[in-house]
Amino acid sequence: MAKFLLKNDNISSQKLDVIIDLQENSLNNYKDVVAHLKENNAEETYKFADIRQQEFESKYKRYLKNFKKYDLNSEDELQLNLLIDTILVIKNIERINDHLVNIVEYFVYIKESSFFFDKKI
Repeated sequence: MAKFLLKNDNISSQKLDVIIDLQENSLNNYKDVVAHLKENNAEETYKFADIRQQEFESKYKRYLKNFKKYDLNSEDELQLNLLIDTILVIKNIERINDHLVNIVEYFVYIKESSFFFDKKI
């Protein structure tokens, strides 16, 4: 996604940096949690994944709050559309991260299905 946007001269580097950061963070979370699962039990991995998810959500919300400073009443339709599109891209990355967490939960279940039945978290 970010590779495509790098070629778009209309998007500001600040908005692009946000997209790249969230995209990389989401992918790294997935890789790190899967690696953690290979070396640890389900409960530890579930807690680790939850912490990473909360960190991602915090960053995501912080970035969205930063967009409040942009003028939504701007006459510049291109910039307004880019702002809206950027917010939608960020929201979609957040959804992708949620799906990655769901995939990891399946891996946890496959490795140690009893964890979900005995879950004390």
